[in-house]
Amino acid sequence: MGNGRSRYNRGLTQKKDIQANSFREKTPVYDSEDDEELDIDQLLSSSPVQLKKRRALSKPAVNPSARKKSAKIVLMIPRHDKTNERKTYNDRDVDYDTVMEDIYEAIGCKEAKAKPAIGYKIEGAPAKTGAISLMSSEDWEGLCDDVLEKQEAKSKVFKINIIVAAEYLDALNQWKGKKDGKGKERSDRKSSKKKKNAVKSFKFDSDSDSEDDSNDGMGKSTMDKETRFIGELTSTYGNCALCKPKICKIGQGIHVSLTFNMRAAWAAALAREEAGVTLSTPPKTEQFRQFHHSIELPTLVSNLSDPTTPSFGSNMSVMKEFVAPIIGAFAAVNQLSNPRQNNPETPTPHARPVQSPQCVGIPSSDGFDEQDINPYPTIVDFFTSLDVVEPQRNLSRYVATLTGLDFYNIDNIAGLTVRVLQDDVGMSLGNATHVLNMVKKKIHVVNKGRKEFRNTIGYV
Repeated sequence: MGNGRSRYNRGLTQKKDIQANSFREKTPVYDSEDDEELDIDQLLSSSPVQLKKRRALSKPAVNPSARKKSAKIVLMIPRHDKTNERKTYNDRDVDYDTVMEDIYEAIGCKEAKAKPAIGYKIEGAPAKTGAISLMSSEDWEGLCDDVLEKQEAKSKVFKINIIVAAEYLDALNQWKGKKDGKGKERSDRKSSKKKKNAVKSFKFDSDSDSEDDSNDGMGKSTMDKETRFIGELTSTYGNCALCKPKICKIGQGIHVSLTFNMRAAWAAALAREEAGVTLSTPPKTEQFRQFHHSIELPTLVSNLSDPTTPSFGSNMSVMKEFVAPIIGAFAAVNQLSNPRQNNPETPTPHARPVQSPQCVGIPSSDGFDEQDINPYPTIVDFFTSLDVVEPQRNLSRYVATLTGLDFYNIDNIAGLTVRVLQDDVGMSLGNATHVLNMVKKKIHVVNKGRKEFRNTIGYV
């Protein structure tokens, strides 16, 4: 029994040894890790189950500079029938007058005498932000600068919403409906009277002109005339290649800057049909003396050289006897002995003062000059122009406060904060924010014009 178990165990051991030797023969021996990896690759390639190739997730990089910059300018213009018309310009090289004609045609007021004040807001601007004026070529340049800069930064097109007073659109729609025989205002007397008054407040044609002469709409129509003449004066004298973006008129061979106040006074005289006043001839007032100097000069010279004028020097000895003892000052005697020193000589056309108002858009070739006129608009002119577009803000009421604090030009207040304008000037939050935004835009336009002029003349 014991011998049988031992033989069984020996047989089992031999069987295990044989199996172990056969496994060693089948297992390959590799000289290096490279041989082992090569053998594994061969096994995988010979396997009937192939590994699924993974798609490349990375895409070829796109060069940001290869993206085409959007130079389109898209205007959304309100029509008199409460719809909108889209007008697209492929680039900014469009004349301002052409743009205004397109806007007037879209609104439906191209044939109307009274033209509205035009403003704009760029898509995405805060709702409380006021509209920006679009009443001059420099306003159009500022619009193009702002929207193209925004489109380049965001790589998308931003629409420009044209802003027109709702009262004007309603009155225009009523006038066009009456003109086309489609007016239905008689169905409601109250509505009819309201719409009729709205039409009377604007001069759309000669019929409404005759009606306005006999009602309270006269003041409104005069204001419309002044606004229209301001636009005509701006377009007439705003094309000087040397003075852009300033508006100037040549008087006595000198480029004289036409401030907004001067244009407003000129436009008011045109609206009143003042005698002798045309688009080329300003009113004969002190404000425009540079343009009428040759007319006023002979009168002044004749008065000074008139031989019949009593001689003041003949009475000097008598005056000295009475004045000198009383005052007891040699300065008084010297002044009385030289009366002509107290009377400034009248400048002749060939010797005009250097300080006469000149266009301030031309930089000095010597760089900074402390005697240069400030190139930026005065606060009174700037605030007055803003009130033309948005009279409800009444920004002109803050002019006295600002000038009392010795702020005279808009660059003086560019560095102020909203809180300072509220606390020290008394502006509301909305007016303070609006003023700072408009000042920033205006300074940008002026600086750009001066830079372009320097490039034109090769100024360093």
